[in-house]
Order: sequence, then C-alpha cells, then structure tokens
Amino acid sequence: MPTISTSQFTDILVPTDGYDEASVAFKHGLQIAKRYDATLHGLFIISEQSYSSRPGFTWEEVTDSWEQRGTRLLEDITEKAATLDVPVRTTLSFGQPQQEILKYTEVTDIDLVTMGTRGLTGIRRLLQGSVAAQVIEEADYPVLTINRRTAELKKHPYTFLRKTNQNRKSRLY
Repeated sequence: MPTISTSQFTDILVPTDGYDEASVAFKHGLQIAKRYDATLHGLFIISEQSYSSRPGFTWEEVTDSWEQRGTRLLEDITEKAATLDVPVRTTLSFGQPQQEILKYTEVTDIDLVTMGTRGLTGIRRLLQGSVAAQVIEEADYPVLTINRRTAELKKHPYTFLRKTNQNRKSRLY
C-alpha cells in the first residue's frame, strides 16, 4: 500500500504588531511549530502608516518608538518559543506590511503564515486596506488568520460571551 504524503510545515511566519489578534495568531503559530518541529519566524514591520498615526512627532521619533516596540515584541516571541524548545528567527523591517510579509515568505521559503486581522469594515477597510486580505490573495501557501472576535474570546471568554448574548437579546426586540 503506498504511503500518503502529508504536508509538513518546516517554517512558520508570524507577523506581529502587538495587537490582540496578532498575539493569539502567534500562540497558534507557536503550537503548530512545536507540533511539526518547525522554525518559527517572528516579523515586525515599521511602515509609513505608523508615522501618519502620530501627528506632532518627527519621523525619527516615531521610528525610534516603533523600533523599541518591535524589539520588545520580537524578544517576547523569542522567549516564548524558547520555553517550548521551538527554533526561532526574528526580523524587524521597514516598508509596507503586505509587501514585506510576501517578500519575507519568498526569501525564507515559508510554509505557513499565521496572522491577526482586525476585521476592518466599511470606509476604514477601504482607506486602510487589509494586510491579511492582501497576503491571502497573493500567497501560494496557507494563511491562518485570527480575527478580533476570536482574539477577544480567547483573551476574555466570559466577558466576550456575556457581550455577545446581550447583543443577541437586543437584536431580538
């Protein structure tokens, strides 16, 4: 009987920005990396959008602030991966997030990306776009996304469920 080949992940990318969705996506990526004995890649990207979100600051001030944030997040990824004996590589880069993610996956031969998505809708999605949606559209590898609702449920299960039930009740009347 022939053996059936199953896909095995060897390199998993977790782009992060520190938001809840990215943190939950990191936890999933870390568990998958552990299961498949894969290398976990942490990526933090500083974009020009960071500058536009901080009026009154110079580009250098904003860049320094985001570099410090990125360095802390990548150090945290390294520490958490070490607790599970998962090999890890971290990178801090500059550019447009979706382009940097896609470029990184090509250069390092990534098998899987786990990333958060904030679930922007309406005008905010139109103006800001969705990094996750663009990565999914252009990727030729699996992309696991974690949305805001899933992240809130993982972080605050009882509060989230209470809010969800209250919203359902108010819609019924």
